[in-house]
Amino acid sequence: MKTLHYRRHSTKDGVVKDTIGPKGISLAVAEGQKVEKMYSRAFHGPLVRTAQTLYAFAAGTVYLPDLMPVIAEIGDNTLFAEIGTPEFLKAVEAGASYFQALLAVHGQAKAKDWAETAVDGVRKMFDAMADGEVAVAFGHSPVIELMAWWVDGNELAESYQRLGDMEGIIFVVDGKEEHQTITVSGKISVG
Repeated sequence: MKTLHYRRHSTKDGVVKDTIGPKGISLAVAEGQKVEKMYSRAFHGPLVRTAQTLYAFAAGTVYLPDLMPVIAEIGDNTLFAEIGTPEFLKAVEAGASYFQALLAVHGQAKAKDWAETAVDGVRKMFDAMADGEVAVAFGHSPVIELMAWWVDGNELAESYQRLGDMEGIIFVVDGKEEHQTITVSGKISVG
Protein backbone atom coordinates (compact mmCIF):
# COMPACT_ATOMS: atom_id res chain seq x y z
CA MET A 1 0.00 0.00 0.00
CA LYS A 2 1.11 3.57 -0.76
CA THR A 3 -0.30 6.69 0.92
CA LEU A 4 -0.43 10.24 -0.42
CA HIS A 5 -1.29 13.24 1.75
CA TYR A 6 -2.48 15.65 -0.95
CA ARG A 7 -2.73 19.14 0.56
CA ARG A 8 -3.81 22.54 -0.63
CA HIS A 9 -1.09 25.20 -0.68
CA SER A 10 -0.78 27.70 2.16
CA THR A 11 -2.27 31.18 2.46
CA LYS A 12 -1.60 33.50 -0.51
CA ASP A 13 -0.40 36.65 1.23
CA GLY A 14 2.81 37.34 -0.65
CA VAL A 15 3.80 40.71 -2.06
CA VAL A 16 3.92 39.12 -5.50
CA LYS A 17 0.47 38.00 -6.71
CA ASP A 18 -0.42 34.36 -6.00
CA THR A 19 2.55 33.66 -3.72
CA ILE A 20 2.72 32.92 -0.03
CA GLY A 21 4.15 35.50 2.35
CA PRO A 22 4.69 35.69 6.12
CA LYS A 23 1.25 34.36 7.10
CA GLY A 24 1.43 31.55 4.52
CA ILE A 25 4.95 30.59 5.55
CA SER A 26 4.00 30.54 9.25
CA LEU A 27 1.00 28.32 8.60
CA ALA A 28 3.01 25.88 6.47
CA VAL A 29 5.82 25.69 9.04
CA ALA A 30 3.29 25.14 11.85
CA GLU A 31 1.63 22.33 9.90
CA GLY A 32 5.03 20.77 9.23
CA GLN A 33 5.76 20.84 12.97
CA LYS A 34 2.65 18.71 13.59
CA VAL A 35 3.85 15.87 11.37
CA GLU A 36 4.42 12.74 13.41
CA LYS A 37 5.69 10.46 10.64
CA MET A 38 8.31 11.55 8.14
CA TYR A 39 7.33 11.59 4.50
CA SER A 40 9.58 9.70 2.12
CA ARG A 41 8.80 11.88 -0.93
CA ALA A 42 7.37 15.31 -1.67
CA PHE A 43 5.58 16.53 -4.79
CA HIS A 44 4.15 19.86 -5.90
CA GLY A 45 2.47 21.44 -8.88
CA PRO A 46 4.02 23.93 -11.30
CA LEU A 47 2.81 27.13 -9.60
CA VAL A 48 5.24 28.84 -7.26
CA ARG A 49 2.94 28.85 -4.22
CA THR A 50 2.95 25.04 -4.14
CA ALA A 51 6.76 24.94 -4.09
CA GLN A 52 6.89 27.69 -1.46
CA THR A 53 4.44 25.75 0.69
CA LEU A 54 6.45 22.55 0.36
CA TYR A 55 9.70 24.21 1.47
CA ALA A 56 8.06 26.01 4.41
CA PHE A 57 6.30 22.79 5.45
CA ALA A 58 9.58 20.85 5.24
CA ALA A 59 11.30 23.53 7.35
CA GLY A 60 8.71 22.83 10.03
CA THR A 61 9.44 19.11 9.95
CA VAL A 62 13.20 19.83 10.16
CA TYR A 63 13.99 17.47 7.31
CA LEU A 64 13.55 17.44 3.57
CA PRO A 65 12.01 14.36 1.95
CA ASP A 66 13.11 13.31 -1.53
CA LEU A 67 11.89 16.04 -3.85
CA MET A 68 10.23 14.67 -6.91
CA PRO A 69 9.71 16.29 -10.32
CA VAL A 70 6.97 18.90 -10.67
CA ILE A 71 3.59 17.34 -11.47
CA ALA A 72 2.06 19.59 -14.13
CA GLU A 73 -1.22 17.67 -14.25
CA ILE A 74 -2.27 18.84 -10.79
CA GLY A 75 -2.79 22.45 -11.84
CA ASP A 76 -1.13 25.10 -13.98
CA ASN A 77 -2.05 28.63 -15.04
CA THR A 78 -3.92 27.38 -18.11
CA LEU A 79 -6.20 25.18 -16.01
CA PHE A 80 -6.93 27.90 -13.48
CA ALA A 81 -7.67 30.41 -16.24
CA GLU A 82 -10.25 27.94 -17.62
CA ILE A 83 -11.79 27.33 -14.21
CA GLY A 84 -11.67 30.90 -12.91
CA THR A 85 -14.34 32.44 -15.14
CA PRO A 86 -16.33 35.46 -13.92
CA GLU A 87 -19.28 33.11 -13.27
CA PHE A 88 -17.07 30.81 -11.19
CA LEU A 89 -15.72 33.73 -9.14
CA LYS A 90 -19.24 35.06 -8.62
CA ALA A 91 -20.37 31.66 -7.28
CA VAL A 92 -17.41 31.57 -4.86
CA GLU A 93 -18.15 35.11 -3.69
CA ALA A 94 -21.75 33.99 -3.05
CA GLY A 95 -20.49 31.28 -0.67
CA ALA A 96 -19.91 28.20 -2.81
CA SER A 97 -16.70 26.26 -2.26
CA TYR A 98 -14.29 26.13 -5.18
CA PHE A 99 -15.45 22.57 -5.87
CA GLN A 100 -19.15 23.44 -5.68
CA ALA A 101 -18.64 26.47 -7.92
CA LEU A 102 -16.73 24.38 -10.46
CA LEU A 103 -19.55 21.84 -10.76
CA ALA A 104 -22.27 24.50 -10.84
CA VAL A 105 -20.58 26.68 -13.47
CA HIS A 106 -18.71 24.17 -15.65
CA GLY A 107 -20.85 21.03 -15.24
CA GLN A 108 -19.99 17.40 -14.67
CA ALA A 109 -18.69 16.67 -18.18
CA LYS A 110 -15.97 19.34 -17.98
CA ALA A 111 -15.27 18.41 -14.34
CA LYS A 112 -14.67 14.80 -15.42
CA ASP A 113 -12.16 15.96 -18.04
CA TRP A 114 -10.24 17.97 -15.47
CA ALA A 115 -10.51 15.16 -12.90
CA GLU A 116 -9.05 12.63 -15.33
CA THR A 117 -6.05 14.89 -15.85
CA ALA A 118 -5.64 15.21 -12.07
CA VAL A 119 -5.83 11.42 -11.74
CA ASP A 120 -2.98 11.12 -14.27
CA GLY A 121 -0.90 13.39 -12.02
CA VAL A 122 -1.73 11.44 -8.88
CA ARG A 123 -0.92 8.16 -10.64
CA LYS A 124 2.50 9.64 -11.55
CA MET A 125 3.07 10.35 -7.87
CA PHE A 126 2.04 6.85 -6.81
CA ASP A 127 4.21 5.33 -9.58
CA ALA A 128 7.23 7.18 -8.15
CA MET A 129 6.63 5.70 -4.70
CA ALA A 130 7.70 2.33 -3.33
CA ASP A 131 5.28 0.04 -1.54
CA GLY A 132 4.76 1.15 2.06
CA GLU A 133 5.80 4.76 1.46
CA VAL A 134 3.89 7.82 2.62
CA ALA A 135 4.36 10.98 0.56
CA VAL A 136 3.05 14.53 0.67
CA ALA A 137 1.94 16.67 -2.27
CA PHE A 138 0.96 20.32 -2.47
CA GLY A 139 -1.56 21.44 -5.04
CA HIS A 140 -4.76 23.43 -5.35
CA SER A 141 -8.41 23.52 -4.58
CA PRO A 142 -10.62 22.45 -6.43
CA VAL A 143 -8.25 19.98 -8.14
CA ILE A 144 -7.75 17.96 -4.94
CA GLU A 145 -11.52 17.73 -4.43
CA LEU A 146 -11.98 16.80 -8.10
CA MET A 147 -9.57 13.93 -7.59
CA ALA A 148 -11.56 12.64 -4.61
CA TRP A 149 -14.83 13.14 -6.51
CA TRP A 150 -13.54 11.07 -9.43
CA VAL A 151 -12.17 8.34 -7.15
CA ASP A 152 -15.50 8.11 -5.30
CA GLY A 153 -17.53 7.68 -8.50
CA ASN A 154 -18.56 11.32 -8.94
CA GLU A 155 -19.77 11.59 -5.37
CA LEU A 156 -18.06 13.64 -2.70
CA ALA A 157 -19.09 13.96 0.93
CA GLU A 158 -19.87 17.54 1.87
CA SER A 159 -17.10 17.57 4.48
CA TYR A 160 -14.58 17.11 1.64
CA GLN A 161 -15.98 19.83 -0.61
CA ARG A 162 -14.39 22.85 1.07
CA LEU A 163 -10.64 22.68 1.65
CA GLY A 164 -9.01 25.55 3.49
CA ASP A 165 -5.38 26.55 3.33
CA MET A 166 -3.10 23.56 4.05
CA GLU A 167 -6.04 21.14 4.34
CA GLY A 168 -6.12 18.07 2.17
CA ILE A 169 -7.32 14.60 1.39
CA ILE A 170 -5.48 11.34 1.99
CA PHE A 171 -5.38 8.91 -0.92
CA VAL A 172 -4.14 5.34 -0.82
CA VAL A 173 -3.40 2.86 -3.55
CA ASP A 174 -3.25 -0.85 -3.11
CA GLY A 175 -2.35 -3.55 -5.57
CA LYS A 176 0.12 -4.08 -8.35
CA GLU A 177 0.75 -1.20 -10.76
CA GLU A 178 -1.42 -2.63 -13.51
CA HIS A 179 -4.34 -3.12 -11.08
CA GLN A 180 -4.02 -0.11 -8.77
CA THR A 181 -7.17 1.11 -7.11
CA ILE A 182 -7.00 4.58 -5.63
CA THR A 183 -9.26 5.23 -2.65
CA VAL A 184 -9.95 8.15 -0.33
CA SER A 185 -8.75 7.40 3.20
CA GLY A 186 -9.51 10.61 5.10
CA LYS A 187 -9.34 14.38 5.32
CA ILE A 188 -6.47 16.48 6.64
CA SER A 189 -7.79 19.37 8.70
CA VAL A 190 -5.95 22.39 10.04
CA GLY A 191 -6.42 23.80 13.48
